[in-house]
Amino acid sequence: MNTGLYLLARKIHRTMVLVMVVLIFIMSPTGAIMKFPEISKTFSFINPLTARYIHNQVSPFFSIALMIMLLTGGYMYLFTLPKKTTDTTSKQTNA
Repeated sequence: MNTGLYLLARKIHRTMVLVMVVLIFIMSPTGAIMKFPEISKTFSFINPLTARYIHNQVSPFFSIALMIMLLTGGYMYLFTLPKKTTDTTSKQTNA
């Protein structure tokens, strides 16, 4: 496995974490308004239909960012496995 590819995966993963935070700030209130429509009575600037529209428009980007995070996180996990197994075998042979 390539160290440069690992560093690229880590950089992409960290960027996607920030993207997910922004998307969660959008999707959480809209999801809450869809689940509990009485919230929109308190906040009159957004109605449930607008919340649904915004939530539906943002959700594909959320899914794509989540999938990219899954793939890069999986690669980073698999990249460290050979190092972990060789470290434990060398400790067992030295003991």
